[in-house]
Amino acid sequence: MQNYSDKYVSCPFYSQESGTKIRCEGFCHDNSLQTTFETKELLKAHKRKYCYTISKHKSCPLYPIINKKYEEEEEEDG
Repeated sequence: MQNYSDKYVSCPFYSQESGTKIRCEGFCHDNSLQTTFETKELLKAHKRKYCYTISKHKSCPLYPIINKKYEEEEEEDG
């Protein structure tokens, strides 16, 4: 199955998807996270709920986990 990106996704952590899987940036710089859905319809529902709009992607359960690495970098630099 081919991997592809979705040009309509606004979440900065989204990377690609394939079938029923979405791959996002990981919680540290040398990994990624993959979420597997039971169906393609559930994947699409997740993307509509979290990935497509700037105001909603911060509500994604993975967002605070991934974003923490950037917050920690800011603390180290500050």
